Amino acid sequence: MRAMDIVFLGPPGAGKGTQAQRLAEELGIPQLSTGAVLRKAVADGTPVGLRAKAIMDAGGLVPDDVVADLIREALGGEAARGGVIFDGYPRNRAQAATLDGLLSSLGRKVDLAILVDLPEPVIVDRLSGRRSCPKDGLTYHLTGAPPKVAGACDRCGGPLVQRDDDRPETIRDRLRVYREQTSGIEDGYSSAKVLVRVDGTVGGPDDVYAAVRRAALAARAALSSSPPAGAPAAAKPAAKGKSPARRKPAAAKRKPAAKRKPVAKRKSVAKRKPVAKRRPVARKRKPARGKGRR
Repeated sequence: MRAMDIVFLGPPGAGKGTQAQRLAEELGIPQLSTGAVLRKAVADGTPVGLRAKAIMDAGGLVPDDVVADLIREALGGEAARGGVIFDGYPRNRAQAATLDGLLSSLGRKVDLAILVDLPEPVIVDRLSGRRSCPKDGLTYHLTGAPPKVAGACDRCGGPLVQRDDDRPETIRDRLRVYREQTSGIEDGYSSAKVLVRVDGTVGGPDDVYAAVRRAALAARAALSSSPPAGAPAAAKPAAKGKSPARRKPAAAKRKPAAKRKPVAKRKSVAKRKPVAKRRPVARKRKPARGKGRR
């Protein structure tokens, strides 16, 4: 089976990172997030990693072209030959176009885009309820995973704090930026007929993963019967069925009937002239008897 490349989309707090990790473990392909790739490149001391480190040390944001080089470097690794699950990348249209180009150079494409969707009020409630321990780094949630003692870390007993990016006003601003940047990506994947929306409010994380898993397995099944990206489509075998009915031979043409000889016209009989009526013969009167001549 050829490589399968999956993109996870979703607003902050949708839980797409957790779902991507579970799917990566089941499918046996690496989960690739820009943060993890960046940290690995810096730790390995690669040329791209050193460039990124210099930018971050100067307080700058890593530009898209450097991020693209990091992705290219990761795709060239042995682990990525069977496919990759992209978590949090691409974030905008430019990155989506770059990813299409990188995969196309390898004869691949985005086969599935999973959008874990949540309404804004749910996201604000979910993220603003997080609390963390500055000392141990443990994370809690006021309703989802509360500490044993309110406001205190279960391990060290220290006070829990709310990070600045977990405040409601900050969350709403992040959601606004997310919508502005990723709306074009969703439209593109929808047009390509690879976008699957998963409702993040259905049940718990296991229920959401069940929907994610169904979408991934369906896409994998479809891939097994399709040619790789850029490969010419195989000729379709002739459909089996009834052989076309043979045409009946055309009926032999009848020989034209022999032309009958025209019947000789009978000569018209000359009309007889009417017989002239005979004039009656005038009878001579005999002289009367007894009278003599004078």
